[in-house]
Amino acid sequence: LDPAVLHQQLEALRGELVVQRAMFQQNAKLEADKPISAQIFALSSKAEEAGAWGVVEALASLAELVAQARWPAFEERLAVLNFADLMIFRHLNPDLEPEEFRSEQEINAEHIAAARAHWASAPSEGRCPVVQPAHLFAALDALNGCPVIDSVAAAFQMSASGDPTCISPLMDLVERDPGLSVQLLIDANRVQAHADDGSEPIDDPRLSVGLLGEKRLVAQARSLVTLPEAQMHVSSTFDWPQFWSFQNGVARLARLTCRSMEFHELEPLAYTAGLLQGLGKLLLCHLEPVGFYTVLEYARLNEIPLADVERKFLGCTTNELAVHFAQRVGLPRPYVSVMRWIDTPAQATEDIELVSVVSLARDFCRHNHLGSCGDPPHQHFPAIEESEEWSVLRERVFLGFSMRKFELQAHAECHEAKVALQRHARKAAAA
Repeated sequence: LDPAVLHQQLEALRGELVVQRAMFQQNAKLEADKPISAQIFALSSKAEEAGAWGVVEALASLAELVAQARWPAFEERLAVLNFADLMIFRHLNPDLEPEEFRSEQEINAEHIAAARAHWASAPSEGRCPVVQPAHLFAALDALNGCPVIDSVAAAFQMSASGDPTCISPLMDLVERDPGLSVQLLIDANRVQAHADDGSEPIDDPRLSVGLLGEKRLVAQARSLVTLPEAQMHVSSTFDWPQFWSFQNGVARLARLTCRSMEFHELEPLAYTAGLLQGLGKLLLCHLEPVGFYTVLEYARLNEIPLADVERKFLGCTTNELAVHFAQRVGLPRPYVSVMRWIDTPAQATEDIELVSVVSLARDFCRHNHLGSCGDPPHQHFPAIEESEEWSVLRERVFLGFSMRKFELQAHAECHEAKVALQRHARKAAAA
């Protein structure tokens, strides 16, 4: 047949399939076998002329059900005519694909690509900020908990068996994960506030695990707010393992800094504050995954400080998001102070020593490329003596403090931490 004629016949057949299906349904309710059989025969003849042999077979199966008077099965089987219509459409329009033929993954990928294009084009189209801070703060207020990476949440759920022996492994897991640390601190302080015994707020994630106990931990494991690990993957220079390594590296370096400068009472606080100082990125990734991706990529490609890019696209920084969330859920004040002033430690009006220690630890981790915080790498780092945090700390260290010795210790700790954290990340990925 002439291709044009065949095209017309197939288009006409598509229309007939839609019309006849409605008529089949009406007659099936009346169990009118003779009219249906005649309709099937006429439609089958048109399908043969158009060479649509799949449609012919589908109609034959319908005719068999009519002959057997299996009306419920016949009505259910009518869905095959819709599928035949889609197949003919796909044949006639190879460049177009019906929505029904596409997988959920394909549809989601297309939506994500469109959303990324919308965010990426915002600066050139004058649409920045893309979202308003008030919208983000309202979304934070609606959160039921702190986001935890799904793979970490799964490990927590497996370990929270309800047996007393699960406590120690859970403590180890919690003290290395920022999301779990925040969530357990939230829960433990709520329990303590309910007891109303006037105790100081709990600031140690390990202590939180012990306070909550086995039964509460099992319940908590089931109600965690999870964040897909894949959403944290932005590029070869930033993903969840690299971010996790950076947070843990800052925690270790902050503790070492306190030890070296003899701020011994701050050591446990400094470790946890270092682990939590990047909380805002987890929050943004949960609330606006496409925005999170765009912000980090824009900073990387244009070599612009991440905080500046965040303010451009969001109207605020991820540190400001973290402060808002931390205050709402009642995290201890020292951690809120670090989140608020880590970029400007000299301006801190509370916990200035702790803020400066964590800020210094963060600089060492960035300088030694220990994981990734998402900021573009610096080509030239200022000397420690020229940093804002050292302007605060120099007046507070003991007289015999040796900057040279401290720098050597810090660089050695970064190297040791890098090796240890990479080993741990590989084990976690394998598990």
